[in-house]
Amino acid sequence: MQIKKIKAKAVKKKLRKIIRKIGENAFPVFIVLVLLALVFGVATFYRYTVIIEKTKPKPPDKITSFNEEAYQSILKEWQTREKNFLEVDTKIYKNPFQGELPKELTEGQF
Repeated sequence: MQIKKIKAKAVKKKLRKIIRKIGENAFPVFIVLVLLALVFGVATFYRYTVIIEKTKPKPPDKITSFNEEAYQSILKEWQTREKNFLEVDTKIYKNPFQGELPKELTEGQF
């Protein structure tokens, strides 16, 4: 089985003809493209709006309740994190780019 070679010149020639036909018939092409966009927009609207409104949501099987114990543990965790965050703001850190070099590093080792 032999594979046909695609001739670039022939493809280029056909594309030029197609583009010329589209340019000569610009108004009908414009109308077709507007209609395609309209159909696509209506289909999208129908899919994401109309179909969803038609299906009724299923009521939950059991009533959800507020878990006070979990809420208190989360609140406590948030308070400890906030405390740690505020403590970091008051710490004064040493500038690593100022001061003397450690004994291991001397000027000749750079």
